[in-house]
Amino acid sequence: MQIAILINDSEYREALVERLSCYDNDLLVNVINGATSFNKDSLILTDIDPNNLEQDILCRLRPRTIFLTAAFSPGTGDADCHRVFKYKSVSDLLSEASLVYKDWRGIGYGRDHSAKIIAVCFENDSVSYDKCMSLARQIVYRRGDRVLVLGLSYINDYGCEDTGDVNRFARLMYSISTGRQDAAYGHTYIDSYGISALMLKRGKNPLAYLDEDELMRLITSMAASFDTVILDIGTCYRKQNLILSENSDNIVLFEVGRRLVDLENLLCEDAATKVIRVKQSSDTEEAMALDDLINQIYGNNGEEVYKSASDH
Repeated sequence: MQIAILINDSEYREALVERLSCYDNDLLVNVINGATSFNKDSLILTDIDPNNLEQDILCRLRPRTIFLTAAFSPGTGDADCHRVFKYKSVSDLLSEASLVYKDWRGIGYGRDHSAKIIAVCFENDSVSYDKCMSLARQIVYRRGDRVLVLGLSYINDYGCEDTGDVNRFARLMYSISTGRQDAAYGHTYIDSYGISALMLKRGKNPLAYLDEDELMRLITSMAASFDTVILDIGTCYRKQNLILSENSDNIVLFEVGRRLVDLENLLCEDAATKVIRVKQSSDTEEAMALDDLINQIYGNNGEEVYKSASDH
């Protein structure tokens, strides 16, 4: 996604551009000044008051523009304008931008959540559970996030023995199809490390048989209740899982070099730039690699906070 920045608050603008630039490799950020034009495919992020624009200009720019406001409650104003509180987190801003971009271009998946989505891929399925759980534990420890891990391989390693005889998965999908906002409630469990997973039995994984739209609805629904969602792709590189990876915020590939996984060629060109490779190694080296990975994904040593000088 291409974003054109037209913001008068210079300190806020610089902080925002820096955060956007390290948040997602799939973003192309362009700062507009008086002499700079911007791409016709760019979404505009600005702190200009839409009431100060001439009506014909506003009509042309409205569908592709997010107007940032310093007020906690932007008010009604022009109901057709996309207004967002400027001091929201970067993930929240990008969530809003994704929805506006989808409405404007009809491209990609709109996101009505601010959760970070991380797709994790492997050379070998036997280590996928351990590595995803290690990553999840580090995120919980470093950031205090509510983390959900979704296994998308044909065998579910994240099962729960206390599911009873109730078909919880059917109930979950029904809740999602009827638009329930709290679909995660009663369908996930949390372990002693603070990591959540779907309340499904171990063994055959029903998620591996969902189509693309069903998977997207499931992930979007779950993401509304969590800060980070880890998609354990394993080695299940079916079309639907590759599409999920392409629409994730980050793609991580754990590798040892024994098996060639040409992941970049399986993904679209834009998504291939998001791949972060992690070398499987000793416990100490891998712990350091996970720390570096979290810094790459979240920036600022795992924190996402940024403020204008006026907030100090």
